[in-house]
Amino acid sequence: MDTNNLSVTLWHRDAQDFGAPELHLGSKGIAFNANHLVADDLTIFSRGGWSEGWVIARKVTVGLGWRPRRAPSYLIGFGFGWGGAL
Repeated sequence: MDTNNLSVTLWHRDAQDFGAPELHLGSKGIAFNANHLVADDLTIFSRGGWSEGWVIARKVTVGLGWRPRRAPSYLIGFGFGWGGAL
């Protein structure tokens, strides 16, 4: 489990002459990842992004991860996500 962190990524992709027609134009976007350690064995997280000219225009996921104390190499997580296409 990660400690508390936040990361933001800006990205850009040049136009392509191959692949699906909707990918022939260039695209750009922003993505983020945030984790917060609520307790030694519990973390909440959120991930998402926005793009222009890509197959998925918006996406967000939230959830939690739990690490059992008797099995510290295990991690059980639950998440919910939503994505919107072009």
